[in-house]
Amino acid sequence: MQRLVRRARCPRARPSPVRRRQYYVSLGDSYAAGYQPTGPKGGHTDRNGFAYQVPVLAAKKGYDLKLVNFGCSGATTASILTSPRLRPVRAGLTCIPGPDPGAAAEAFLERHRGRIGLITVSIGGNDVTRCAFASPALSCLTGAVTTIGRNLATLVAGLRAAAGPSVPIVGTTYPDGAPRLDSRRSARCGAWLALSVTAFKVLLNPELRRSYAAAGGSSPT
Repeated sequence: MQRLVRRARCPRARPSPVRRRQYYVSLGDSYAAGYQPTGPKGGHTDRNGFAYQVPVLAAKKGYDLKLVNFGCSGATTASILTSPRLRPVRAGLTCIPGPDPGAAAEAFLERHRGRIGLITVSIGGNDVTRCAFASPALSCLTGAVTTIGRNLATLVAGLRAAAGPSVPIVGTTYPDGAPRLDSRRSARCGAWLALSVTAFKVLLNPELRRSYAAAGGSSPT
């Protein structure tokens, strides 16, 4: 009797599913805009900032993200909500005339609801660093943190309402900003240099995490 041997068939590799292109919305200050210092007193925005790297890294994991950057160097939690002088920027530019970034970002999210893959927010550092030249610095700092919490609650709630309940919103925290200050400019910087670690690590960053979490977002630890 002839013995029949069934050949084992190797399963065909299925192509990876192609993900639909989604928008990645970046919003905030110089961190979001991609500002890079080029010397002690100068710098410019380019495509080396983190927001421009996210789509590249995401593509390696199968995501197709298109960046829409509403970052603006020098923005604060107040100006991002109210300044008529700010609008989305492209790499290499600073802020140019247009609607405030918060309203512009919300309008974009609403127009593309259902196609937003990620939102990142980097804001609050400039609110605090202005206290370097205030006296007393600590009083300025505690007031700034209170203002940051209030403004962020408004900003992130608006982004959440415009984008929908399931879109990830990730807020960044900050390293100690004191090293970028030129302490030779004023003797008053000395007080701020002593407070800077407390300012960022103990006061600002915890407030940022709390504010993002309250609006259903997240922030690095």
